[in-house]
Amino acid sequence: MFRDILLSRCFIVGVIFFILVVGGAQFYSWNVRRISDAEMAQTNQFLRQLGNEKETRTVQDVGVMTDSEGLQPTETSLATDDTQNRSEETEALLGPNGAKGVDFSEPSFDTVVTVEDASAGEEVHYGVSPHGFGAFPAVPPDYFRTAEEVWGEERLRTMLPEHELLSRVQIKLWNQGIRTFGAKFENGLVYPAFDDVVWIEWADSVAADGKMYVVRQFGSPSVINQYGDDINKGIFPSHLTVYEFPDGGIDPYEFLGLPR
Repeated sequence: MFRDILLSRCFIVGVIFFILVVGGAQFYSWNVRRISDAEMAQTNQFLRQLGNEKETRTVQDVGVMTDSEGLQPTETSLATDDTQNRSEETEALLGPNGAKGVDFSEPSFDTVVTVEDASAGEEVHYGVSPHGFGAFPAVPPDYFRTAEEVWGEERLRTMLPEHELLSRVQIKLWNQGIRTFGAKFENGLVYPAFDDVVWIEWADSVAADGKMYVVRQFGSPSVINQYGDDINKGIFPSHLTVYEFPDGGIDPYEFLGLPR
């Protein structure tokens, strides 16, 4: 009899433990899915805002351009952040004949102040843009780069206007709660890398097998690593928002409210 009671208790404990494990797993899965859906909705809302403003052309904060002049096919690339070295980012910015209106001369540092760590309660002075964009914006405390890495003197010595615009756009998006995984600058537009968005360029003609293939794609590393092969074949997961270059880019001057 005692054995039957003991076995009964063990059975009940086992059932309770099983229910707790299954319930905990379901709750964790639901919570992860809820957070992912919220982040995706936030990104899609931002991109819809860009699309609506592009259609009305009454942009006050964000602008999208659709001029495809100068678009050159390249190999598939992962997202590259705004702190790439000078040679890599210059190659991304220029077409085969060079870009018009880009000044590659060394900036003047007469008005630039080196970023230094501030003690508690002391405001950090980030300095002024050597390219005429005004005072540098503050770097958010949780940003993926430190203030020294973004606006420090070492970086400013080789920072082109496009580099600065990349940083400014990403910082503003970050302050709006929109996290990016790098960005690229092309044809005067900034393309932030999100985990649920991909930019593509189709081939000019049908391949020998009668199919159309993607010759260039840009997105976050996780998107390209996970779906890159399918995207090349023109197969797009349903949760991804797909843009064809040059659509979906951000005009940094309009987005930041800067004079041209």
